[in-house]
Amino acid sequence: MAFTSFLYVGRDLSGIFESENAMLVILLMLRDLFIAIIIVELLQTAAVFIREEQVDIRMILGAGLTAMVRKVLVFGVEAVEITEMVIVVALIIALTLAIVMFTRYTCARIGLEIR
Repeated sequence: MAFTSFLYVGRDLSGIFESENAMLVILLMLRDLFIAIIIVELLQTAAVFIREEQVDIRMILGAGLTAMVRKVLVFGVEAVEITEMVIVVALIIALTLAIVMFTRYTCARIGLEIR
């Protein structure tokens, strides 16, 4: 799946030279690239779960954060209401805080010091 997504990115990239609107092509390429990254993150989470029989919540939160950043990049292409923008920004802040807090909790639990 991830490989197929990367092929879509390559296809979008080749369209830069053929299209009159290069910015739109770049945004579409970035959208497809972020989808590929999300797929890779989720597959990596599944692989870690199968190998260690534990879920690393930071990987799931990272995939969610990547999805929200992708949504912000698409704001320039799609018509979006202000309430949706506010919700996406709030989710980005919440996911970032959750990743930081969970990392600090995990490090404190195993005795690592964070600087």
